[in-house]
Amino acid sequence: MAPPVYARGRLRVTRACDRCKKRKIRCSGVQPCERCISCNQPCAYNAPYARGQRVPQVSTVPDFDITQHTLNLDSAPTAAVSPQGSTLSKGTISPLIPASTRRPTCLPVELTLTDLDGHYLGPSSEAAFMLRVQRLLNPSESFSHISLPFSLADEQLPIIDPSLDCTVPDELASHLAQAFFEHAIPIGQFLHWPTVEAGLSDLQSPSFPRPEKALMYAMFTVAIPYMGSATYPIQTSTAQRYFATSESLLNEHHRPINLATIQARLCQCIWLLGESHFDKCWDLFGVAARQALAIGLHQLSCVSIFGSVDVESYRRTFWALYTLDNLLSITLGRPKVFNNLDIDQDLPSLGKESDDFEGGARLPNCTAPPAAALATVAYFRLSWITGKVLQNSYSRHPPSLTEQIDIAMNCSASLKGWREAFSSIISTENSTNEPLSPIVQLQADFLNLVHSHTIVLANRFLLLEKLAPDYETTTSADERRKIDTLVGECVTAAMDIITVFPDIDRMERIIGGHWVRCVAGPI
Repeated sequence: MAPPVYARGRLRVTRACDRCKKRKIRCSGVQPCERCISCNQPCAYNAPYARGQRVPQVSTVPDFDITQHTLNLDSAPTAAVSPQGSTLSKGTISPLIPASTRRPTCLPVELTLTDLDGHYLGPSSEAAFMLRVQRLLNPSESFSHISLPFSLADEQLPIIDPSLDCTVPDELASHLAQAFFEHAIPIGQFLHWPTVEAGLSDLQSPSFPRPEKALMYAMFTVAIPYMGSATYPIQTSTAQRYFATSESLLNEHHRPINLATIQARLCQCIWLLGESHFDKCWDLFGVAARQALAIGLHQLSCVSIFGSVDVESYRRTFWALYTLDNLLSITLGRPKVFNNLDIDQDLPSLGKESDDFEGGARLPNCTAPPAAALATVAYFRLSWITGKVLQNSYSRHPPSLTEQIDIAMNCSASLKGWREAFSSIISTENSTNEPLSPIVQLQADFLNLVHSHTIVLANRFLLLEKLAPDYETTTSADERRKIDTLVGECVTAAMDIITVFPDIDRMERIIGGHWVRCVAGPI
């Protein structure tokens, strides 16, 4: 006997997609609908609609929708934005909020943006910005999911047996340490030369602490690309062996976290960035950043009992981590680890503490001038401005157009103040009209590049806003005037970047992998 056939309830669809609605045919009511999938056509629900429930999303489409944003809670605690752009408050429509407040300008990409291996890329990433440009140029196209034609996954690092002998000769160790201080990280230096020099003599001692030994090997790894091949021919695999040794020493260390442990991880991240190992760098930076939070490196109280050199070491290590956090957030578009509101750590000073640190850091044959201390302070202060841009402009709930303009203007004012405060080290000219020394010219180029990229990062969404079709009708005359000024600054900064790079190439100056990554992120 055949099994009974039960009548299936009728599926009620309250809304059809634009394509089915235009053709007046039955639609499944989901996005994408069955007919659009079978025809391999874009499926969109952009036509005006005032009744029924929100269109359900199938499992293959992300739940995140660009139309579902809440306004800034500080300015409108009970307001939300409807799919049609009207402002709702407790079930009622309020036409009193101006259009510039209703329509967010710094909209995150409403699509899941991933690379070939499924790694998430957020709205501050270059890929997300280029997707916004693509959508602006092709507004008729419909997107449901974007898979980028590249992968952030790393090539596998070679597996090296940690038991192999990785002894560094004393003379080579001394030259590697000097290369680290002179060339690898001339700005943002967070290690103290006398401390490192004392550790070099005890490096091979069995009683030498594992974290300090791991720091030495991590430092050597960063310095290898800057060694002259004629004097010390070093193979590429040597850096990989030093890295593996440092990693093995840290993994075997089970004592409480200390500053050397975090500094070793920081050096490892810097080398990995120079080798384009983003995945591994992201993993290790997460470890280092959370270790820093665990010992309170972001708080003033953690250094209150130390001497001046230790205080400066703590400060510089934290701000080097903070700068790297900004870089990874800009490059990958992912949330930062360090929240600006939680930070209560001073920037490196120019007083006695800095004098003690920098005075001891001078190498016997170091060509870096005393202005390097000022360059370090300038670098970290500029990174703080960049961090505020990321926090205010690239959050999960983007600001309105009016708020975005205010954010960009505040950033512009902060950057102008920064240039005035550090004009002596970022100017490419001096009072004597004599050529600047290579290290001074290099740090000036670097700081100017980071400054220009910060301007672009803060203003690039206003550039797209100005090109929007409804720009003239949705913005006031005062807003258009401010946007024109900020867009002009953005274009000028982009041209400044273009003029600096050919000069660097022509002068054959060396900018290491870490520096290039730092300045190339926001574009």
